Amino acid sequence: MGPYTEAFFSLVGGLAIGFVFCWEMSLITLGMVPFIILGNIVAMEFEKGYEGVQGEESKKADLVIGDAINNFKTV
Repeated sequence: MGPYTEAFFSLVGGLAIGFVFCWEMSLITLGMVPFIILGNIVAMEFEKGYEGVQGEESKKADLVIGDAINNFKTV
């Protein structure tokens, strides 16, 4: 809930400041908001399918990186 609230107030605050200084650009930005939201929804759905595969690969990579950092000074 927190990130959604923060994003909402950032959007509203940014648009309010934008309308004060350049209302034309703010209207364009306001028109792009639905596309930004749709793009984020598509990206989240796309990343859902790769959670399992990516999780295993990330664990292996983290182990290798951790070993490399720990053994850096011993070589």
